[in-house]
Amino acid sequence: MEKGSHCPLLKKTCIEDKCRWWVHIRGKHPQREAQIDFPDCAIKWLPVLLIENAQEVRQTAAAVESA
Repeated sequence: MEKGSHCPLLKKTCIEDKCRWWVHIRGKHPQREAQIDFPDCAIKWLPVLLIENAQEVRQTAAAVESA
């Protein structure tokens, strides 16, 4: 998150690592195939994580269907 960015939960400037929603994400971005490895706000990552979860569910459903 950019320095001094606005927090939608606190309705003020982001407090970064002092916040319980501050997480360190490592892995592959589900849309861009790029590697990610940095801390950021979980609220900001929610759409990306939902996309990743949907992809995993589709893959699991396809595997079950083929079995």
